[in-house]
Amino acid sequence: MEQRQLTELRRILATRFDLGELRTLCFDLGIRYDDLSGEGAANKARELVAYLHRRGRIPQLIKVGKNERPDIPWDEILKVTDEARIGSPDLAPAEKDRISAILDEVVIIAEDYLTPQSLIVSDSIAELVRSSLRKANLVPQADDIAPYLRKRSAAYRVVGYLAFHAAATQGHLLVDLTDELVACLGRERREAIEPHKETRPLWQLLVCFTYLSRGNIEVDRKHLIQEALQGFHDYLRSDPTIDPGGQCKTRIKMLLSN
Repeated sequence: MEQRQLTELRRILATRFDLGELRTLCFDLGIRYDDLSGEGAANKARELVAYLHRRGRIPQLIKVGKNERPDIPWDEILKVTDEARIGSPDLAPAEKDRISAILDEVVIIAEDYLTPQSLIVSDSIAELVRSSLRKANLVPQADDIAPYLRKRSAAYRVVGYLAFHAAATQGHLLVDLTDELVACLGRERREAIEPHKETRPLWQLLVCFTYLSRGNIEVDRKHLIQEALQGFHDYLRSDPTIDPGGQCKTRIKMLLSN
C-alpha cells in the first residue's frame, strides 16, 4: 500500500470517527485502544494505521470499516491516480536503484555527522550531505525516503531528513510524509534521553517541519504537526539537560507560532 493511501486512511479515521468509534474499531480488530500512544483522535488514528500497516492488516481494517461505516468510500482509498502520486513523476527502476545506492552511501557521512564534535563541524558535514544529493541531481520520492525514517539508527534517519530537504529545495514538498515525520519525533525523543542526549537528528527533523510549515498543506496535517511539536516542546522543557543551548526549543517555538 502506498504512503498516500495510508495517509488518507489516517485522515478518515481522525476526522470521520470520534474517540468512542475509534475505541470500538480497535475492539473489533482485536487491538487494545489504550496501548496506542498519544491522546486525541489524530494521534490514535495515526498509531492505529501504523500498527496495522506494519503487520499487513490494512485489508482487515478496510473490511471492518465497511461494516461499521458504509457511508465512507473505503474502496476509493485503494485507488491512486496519477494526480495523487507523491512529489514527482514515477521513476524508472534504474533511477530508483541509483537513488537508493546514493542514499546508502550518504549514511556513512551521516555517521560522521553524529560523532562528538562542535556544532560548526556538524553543520558543515550536514551541508556536505545536501551538496552530495544536489550534485547527484537527486529528486527522491516519498517511498525512497520513508524506509530511512523508520530505521532505529539515527544515521539513517538523518539521511531521510536531508533527502526530504533535497526534495523540498527542488520544489517537491513531500507532504504525504507528514505522518512518518511526526512518528520520528518519538524516535528522536529516545535519542535525546540517556545516555545519548543527542539532538542533532532532531534538528534536521525540525528543518523538515519548517519546509512543511511554509507549504500549502491541509489543515488537519497542520494540526497534527502542531500537537506533536507542542508535546515535544513540553518534554524538552521538563529536562534542562536536553538541548541545553535551547536551539531546538527555539525552533519549535517558531514553528508553533506559524
